[in-house]
Order: sequence, then C-alpha cells, then structure tokens
Amino acid sequence: MIFYLISSIALTAGIISILVGCLMSFASYNIFKLYRKKKKIEGLFLALSVISYTLVTFSAAAVYLLSGASLIVGDIFQKLIYTFVFLGTIFTFLFASRIFFKPKNWQFWLYLTIGFFALSIIIFSNSSNILTFPDSSEYPLFILKTEYAIILVGFLFPTSIGVFISARKLSKRVEGDIYKKAFNYISYGIILIPITFIIDAIASIFINNEILYAFFLYLTWAPPPIASYFYFRGYLLPEKVG
Repeated sequence: MIFYLISSIALTAGIISILVGCLMSFASYNIFKLYRKKKKIEGLFLALSVISYTLVTFSAAAVYLLSGASLIVGDIFQKLIYTFVFLGTIFTFLFASRIFFKPKNWQFWLYLTIGFFALSIIIFSNSSNILTFPDSSEYPLFILKTEYAIILVGFLFPTSIGVFISARKLSKRVEGDIYKKAFNYISYGIILIPITFIIDAIASIFINNEILYAFFLYLTWAPPPIASYFYFRGYLLPEKVG
C-alpha cells in the first residue's frame, strides 16, 4: 500500500468542505425541525435535499483527506459525492413538485427513473480519472470523466434551472410580499447548485496551474452554504406570519 504526503491544496479544501458541511448541517437541522412542527411533506423533501448536499461536502472532505491513504476509499467517497448530488437534485424536484408545479404522473415517474438510471451508470462504472494535485505533491486527485460529467450535468442543470424558473414565475403571481420573498429565496438557493458545478468545472480547466486551480477549488465551496441559508430562509418566512 502506498501512502502519499497530503497535498496542501487537498488539506485546505478538506478543511473548508468540513466547515461548509457544519454550516449546512445547521440549516438542515432547522429545516427538519420546522418540518416536524408543520408536518408538511414538502418540508421533508426540502430538508432531505439540504441534508443530501450536506453529505456531498463531507464526502468531498473524505476524498480530499483520505485518498492518499487508500485509493479505494477515495473512490468510494467520490461515488458518494455523486450519489448525494443526484439525491439532492431529486429531493429538490420532489419539493418543487409540491409547490411550484404539478407534473403528470407519468412525468413524475419518468423523471425518477431517469435519475436513478443515470446515477447507477456513474456508481457502477469506472467513472473517475485519478490525476495529481498541481502542487508537486503527487497526491491523488479524483476527476469525473467527461462522459459521466455530461450525464451528471444533463440531469442536474435542467432540474435546477427548471425549478428556478418555476419558482420565479410563481413569486410574481402569488399574493403577499412574504410569499414572494420566500419563493425568491428558494429560487436563489436552487440556482446556486449548478453554479457550484460551473466553478468546479472552471477549476478543472486550470488543473496545471497551482494558484488558479486552488483558488477555484476553494471557491467551489462558497455557494452551498449560501444556498442552504436561502432554502432555510425561504421555508421559514411564511412561518413567521402563519
């Protein structure tokens, strides 16, 4: 077994992702607590969405911090990242389907079938390349292969953008400033998820530049806690006037 001295970039990214996960855990807990009070299924879906994205951050931390000790462990957590991304996206859709739009029964089940099929392709395939961090450390860096990244983006982006547009349209039609603000907050949170992956893709472009790669890698973890705050804020606002 080969042990690699951890990359300074990986170590910093691991610490950042753990801190982000802790912040998102706070939002997850409060949304779930509010759901238990309101007993509305859409609240459960929203809580599960944020919990899933929270687990993405902790899985990423494990990849950053443990890959040097075991490539197998790194690969397992790498696959868990995408598992929780898909689950977070699906729970977002389930939440939105109770609030912003009403899909037909066949559309609902087709969406879920496509989602789990796409996820299974990534999970049960050799879906990642193993490179090294650009700081001369030789520390392993897991990168999703292009064809699997297309599958991920092809599922994530239409969902996020579609829900964002639906939330914005509803916010313009609904009566009451509180609900307008609530729907807008949630729409902002939803659109931040694909932005996270856009920043991650930009980081990959600079894989051979230590400074730029590190900058965009760290920046990747800025949108998730903001998104979780917007989710929580949007779900909480109607409760204040309820």
